[in-house]
Amino acid sequence: MRTKTWFTLALVCITTIVTVSLPSFSHAQSVPSDFSVTPQLGGLPLQKGAGYFALRSKDHTTYKLPLLVTNDSNQQLHVTTRLNNAVTSPNGTINYQDSSAQPRGKQSLTNKVIGKRTKHVTVAPHSNQVVTYQINSGNQGRGITLGGITATAPVGQTNHVQNDVTFVTGVSLNAQKNQPNLQQLRLTKVEVAPLATSATVVARISNNHPQLLQHLRGKITLEQGSKIISSKRLTNVNIAPNSRVKFDLPPKKVATGNYQVVVKLQGHGQNLNVHRNISIKQALN
Repeated sequence: MRTKTWFTLALVCITTIVTVSLPSFSHAQSVPSDFSVTPQLGGLPLQKGAGYFALRSKDHTTYKLPLLVTNDSNQQLHVTTRLNNAVTSPNGTINYQDSSAQPRGKQSLTNKVIGKRTKHVTVAPHSNQVVTYQINSGNQGRGITLGGITATAPVGQTNHVQNDVTFVTGVSLNAQKNQPNLQQLRLTKVEVAPLATSATVVARISNNHPQLLQHLRGKITLEQGSKIISSKRLTNVNIAPNSRVKFDLPPKKVATGNYQVVVKLQGHGQNLNVHRNISIKQALN
């Protein structure tokens, strides 16, 4: 459950390359090899086969999460690490890199950190350092607590624009087995929302439970009576525990009137079919 992100930053993110093995992603690209981050998993009560901090955690127990930060370059490396909660990005990808994210309820990972969430280290050329986080599981209750530790370092410049590499190492507390239940999802809101160049219909789904939902598929449709006005298939949808996700329909010309938004999801041997009415008072172009 580690991620490497190589991106060039100016006023906006210009290029992004991600390698990852997290619950929600599976993608790989080549990245610089002179900076690496490796979780030190020895002695921890891990789930079978886990390559990240997937802890079989007990209540009111403190766990140390050490990361080996390696600099194989000829220059010192300034590394910033952060421990973040997992949230769900639009259309169903789990995001471990939002340092401001605070999921609902007391079971967010950041509420369990002992000490600072952000650390800064300087690693000398051709050397390494261990950065250690501590968390206390507290009273875990039921379900999964999910987050990640990011480690970011500059790796040079291209055309006077800074290049950074970010690794993400997953952290999950698993006091009990994950028990996905799609019927616990709620369609909380449908609305017309602006996109970059136009507006479209958006549905917001809440997962107000400590359940991790993975590899869902389905469809979102805008309907008027028996007629489907617009639709989009949903594939490989992943939803973090205690988080919200929004699904947007493709921009399309839609006249004013009364409609119904329908969201269907399948996965974990279950089906979900939810709908909500919407009144569009200004035509969409």
